[in-house]
Amino acid sequence: MEHTFSVEIKGKETNKLFAGEFTYRRPNLRQKAEIQKNATRMNGDLKTLPDDVKIYHEMLAQMMICLVSAPDWWRDAFDGTELYDVNIVQELYRECMLFEQQWSANVWGDKPEGVAPEAVSPEEKKDEKKTSKGKTNVPNES
Repeated sequence: MEHTFSVEIKGKETNKLFAGEFTYRRPNLRQKAEIQKNATRMNGDLKTLPDDVKIYHEMLAQMMICLVSAPDWWRDAFDGTELYDVNIVQELYRECMLFEQQWSANVWGDKPEGVAPEAVSPEEKKDEKKTSKGKTNVPNES
């Protein structure tokens, strides 16, 4: 449940090259709660905070917990919070979320995460077969 990746990203504001190897580990339940607490703390419960800042805080909160190995420049920048280049944070987060999506697809296939294949009802299985044969499954609107 870990993913190690390397990056070479040029900062859009500083024009500086950021390179190194990171290891991302999927969060457990306690860590998921910690991520939410950190994001909430960073947002400061401000209702008027712009959405892009809230998203930035969610990215940072996730990576603070889940990046278990990172280059010195990342740690020296307090897990990215002291960087000037938001594109660095965005690219790292994108790589982490791609791993999450791949992991979920490998484990769950086309089912939503948390829905075990044996938990699918016979009707849903029948509907899947119809859909997989190229037929459209439209619910009856009566």
